[in-house]
Amino acid sequence: PRAGFSSSVRWSIGLVVFCGLLLGYYVQQTYFSPRSRQYQLDFGNAQWIEPVDKGPTAYFRTTVFLSAFPEQAWLEVSALDNYKAIVNSHSVGVEDSVKTRVAGIYDIKRRLKVGTNVVAVSVARTSFPGPAQIMVRAYIRQKGGKVTELFSDGTWRVTTEKGIVRGSEDWTSAVVQDELWPLAVRSPVNDHPYNLAWVDINPLVFQKFVSGSLL
Repeated sequence: PRAGFSSSVRWSIGLVVFCGLLLGYYVQQTYFSPRSRQYQLDFGNAQWIEPVDKGPTAYFRTTVFLSAFPEQAWLEVSALDNYKAIVNSHSVGVEDSVKTRVAGIYDIKRRLKVGTNVVAVSVARTSFPGPAQIMVRAYIRQKGGKVTELFSDGTWRVTTEKGIVRGSEDWTSAVVQDELWPLAVRSPVNDHPYNLAWVDINPLVFQKFVSGSLL
């Protein structure tokens, strides 16, 4: 009987210690090491697109003409496994996480110019077989109030071989004649549920237009 009593006491003490450690971990994580809040991006009418030959590595691009400098401009990108987002040959964002539809939002105002602008995304799908895929949305508000939006769709150009670009110009350059590139195709993933990675930055930081004057 005494041995049984001691065993019960030890079990009770162990349970109390375990609950105490669990409570301490919860308090530490909640009040002393809180995780950053995350947000889900809204891609609006953007579609998942991919190369017609279903290659796992692809280089997507589109162009937009601006008649005035932007007052506000942001870019949302999502891709499978990883991507590099580029505006006028300048990298604006990189994400990499295998087996995940990674996503990001970026302020691209300073990368845009009056005239023809190139928005490009490179992708290398590595986690499992299948075509490279992206989904993109961009919002540009020019001085004077004109708004231009970009959505990934079948008008984007895509190649799986950068060698298609002739000469010494980079594939993201505005002088590259992408009319020679194949058109992207709508991905079947649009017809099925999918999950996107959330982002640490509140999209409203970029999307909310601030106007007014200092007194």
